[in-house]
Amino acid sequence: MLSVPLDRRTPRDTAQYHQSPSFQPVISTDLNSLNVLWDSNQQIVGIVDHEHIGATDRVQDLAWLIKWYSRTEGIESHDVSGRLVKTLIAHYNSPTVLVSQDDPRLAALL
Repeated sequence: MLSVPLDRRTPRDTAQYHQSPSFQPVISTDLNSLNVLWDSNQQIVGIVDHEHIGATDRVQDLAWLIKWYSRTEGIESHDVSGRLVKTLIAHYNSPTVLVSQDDPRLAALL
């Protein structure tokens, strides 16, 4: 657990926590628009259908996102959008989530 108070955390504190063995992000592999509840202002008010939720790690999470959400022609497609893959990696590639030492593992999972 990160012992630094939230209002005093630096990016380095957060990075060290995210890279520690005790940090396990939670992912839902069935998160789609049908499982998200919206209010009349288009704000998310809930998420349902949690049977496909579990702990994972950040590298597996990114690999899963790339494999399933960057396909250009639906689930049957093996073609992926390079632009979307680059966008996903760029947003994950912050020093608080993904570090260069993760690159070989990400490549192996893809």
